[in-house]
Amino acid sequence: MVAFEQSQPAIYEKTLSSYLGLMDSLINTEKDVAILVRSGIIENYLQNNEQVANFCNHFSKIFVLNYCFHWLCKDVKRYSELTWHKYRARLMHDYFSNPWSVISVVAAIILLILSFLQTYYSAAK
Repeated sequence: MVAFEQSQPAIYEKTLSSYLGLMDSLINTEKDVAILVRSGIIENYLQNNEQVANFCNHFSKIFVLNYCFHWLCKDVKRYSELTWHKYRARLMHDYFSNPWSVISVVAAIILLILSFLQTYYSAAK
């Protein structure tokens, strides 16, 4: 299919090649493939994740890519460069990867609010 798409005139959009180029930019190792498979983005019909990673990484070297997903890459890069998103990602990855940590933070916030209310009402009397 890719060879057929590549043989078409340049006026036609090369969507399959562009999609595989996008996958090449997302996939570097077999861990990346495992994440995409687990998320349901791709399905692996090869023997292992390493073969998928090798295929995606070597695809862009074989064909000339007319990349029609450049706008998507620009949006993702702009989103990831915002400071708030970096801090939020680090916070979620480091501190809230476990549901018990989320529950403990919510409980601590509730206890803090209740102690402030108790102090306020004690001082008001």
